[in-house]
Amino acid sequence: FFEKDKNKIGEKICGGKLVKRIEEIDFSLSDSHKSGKRVAKLKLDNGMWILYKPRAMKNDEIYMQLIQWISHHIGMKQYEYPFLTYEEHSWTYIVEQSSCNSEKELENYYVRFGIHLFLTYLLGAQDLHYENIIAAGEYPVIIDLEALSGIPRKQKGRSIDEIIYHQLVESVWNTGLLPFCWGTQRRKGVECSGINGKGGQKYLFKIPVVVEGGTSNMHIEYMCKFQ
Repeated sequence: FFEKDKNKIGEKICGGKLVKRIEEIDFSLSDSHKSGKRVAKLKLDNGMWILYKPRAMKNDEIYMQLIQWISHHIGMKQYEYPFLTYEEHSWTYIVEQSSCNSEKELENYYVRFGIHLFLTYLLGAQDLHYENIIAAGEYPVIIDLEALSGIPRKQKGRSIDEIIYHQLVESVWNTGLLPFCWGTQRRKGVECSGINGKGGQKYLFKIPVVVEGGTSNMHIEYMCKFQ
């Protein structure tokens, strides 16, 4: 893919800088999916780092067009970054995390977050936890929009469980962007939302985990894994 796409990568993602080869590859950013395929962070010979994704970014492209259209009409600029999307793969600029430098920028961040909340709810997007949000200064940037159009909303139902489920699915909580804590009366919950989640939290329930992977002692244990 790289040999075929490198001219367009240089033109669109690298701001016109010539690209000839890849100098470094980092596969540590994600788990493998789709028969071992995974996201790769690549250092190019022009000094830039970009991401390779083993999937199309058509959802991201559509979402960016919609958020830019809304922002243009309300006069609130949103973050825009370059990427190339194809049928089975894509190349993208790396959005870097940075802090706000003033109270006004912080205020703008949350206003923009509200715009994202509106659009993702309208589209039925789900699973937008903290790992899918990058705070680029005063701009919240949503990445990995694989679940842009979520599961169709079900009818209300009759049982208490069905009614509660229906209310949650119909709510903005279903996007995953707003605080939503899994917890019990005895134990502190896990908060993975896009606006308030963080790493290093421990699951409240045990899940199967591979222990001593890559060795002859490799086996499965059930433990409360850290998120």
